[in-house]
Amino acid sequence: MKRIFTSLLIAGALFASPSPREASAQSAQPTTVRVGWIGDTHFTDMYLMSEEMKDPSLKLQMNKFQLSQDEVNALAANSLDMASMGYIFFLKLLDKGVDVTAISGVSERGTRLLIRKGVTVGDWGDFKTIKVGVARGSTQDLQFQSCLAQNNIDVKSVNSIAFTNAVDMTVGLEQGAVDAAVMWEPQASQAVLKGIATEFRPIYPCAWSSNGMLVVRTEFLKQNRAAVVSILKGLASAAQRLSADHEFWIATARKFAPLSPEIQALAVKNSGQSVTLHAADLPKMAAIMSANSYLGRKLEPSEIEAHIDLSLLAEATGKSKEELRGGK
Repeated sequence: MKRIFTSLLIAGALFASPSPREASAQSAQPTTVRVGWIGDTHFTDMYLMSEEMKDPSLKLQMNKFQLSQDEVNALAANSLDMASMGYIFFLKLLDKGVDVTAISGVSERGTRLLIRKGVTVGDWGDFKTIKVGVARGSTQDLQFQSCLAQNNIDVKSVNSIAFTNAVDMTVGLEQGAVDAAVMWEPQASQAVLKGIATEFRPIYPCAWSSNGMLVVRTEFLKQNRAAVVSILKGLASAAQRLSADHEFWIATARKFAPLSPEIQALAVKNSGQSVTLHAADLPKMAAIMSANSYLGRKLEPSEIEAHIDLSLLAEATGKSKEELRGGK
């Protein structure tokens, strides 16, 4: 009886064990990486990234968000492994004690300061006499404040009206609820082409042009370094391809933001795709955020720097970390 029972156990074990072919198929299943992104023109390289990535062992689960804060909340809740976001949202994560690492730039520019049709603004001082729409705590809000400060205008003297998104801001301009608005693409270009507003002047001489970066949960990075390098290769390839061919960029952007070619063309003209991470801009942003109580505590430059790692991007691109940090 014992011999029969032993034979049955062996047979059962053989039946339950996968064949070498099945075991190989199971081990070949791709690793899924949960990625968050925002569907703005200047984040088109994130949309194209999975197509450019050549690693068959990885599968990107792309999660598109409407609001950056929702994306940040998902990353903090461990619902995402990595996400592209504005530099300021990286700082907000550090402020909340979320252990994340900035590993690459994603985009540049993408902001317009618009004046409603029929309103005249001759110089920066005129903003003290009108109502300006802003998304409080956004990249555009901080850029506007930077320009005001460089032109010796006290931000408290400007009547800022808070909005949560660019669509509502456009309606505010159209209906006269605000006289100006600092907006992002492609809605900013849409407002210009629809005749709702005109651009005051480019803000980049008085504010940073850095816009988006790629942030990863530090624990995920430690456990999946090779996977992150493969993803960065795809991102760098996407940014290069889009930068070299604006017609392709326009066509690609219209796949996730189906506006007219004319609108996306103007948005592309005001945007940039680049993996350069302008780390020197982060302390400047943190200072403005602290002054406005957008952060709960003061972030020291050393703490910010400790959460930046460009070694993976250097490996992915073959460029030096110094080159990938951009200028001062």
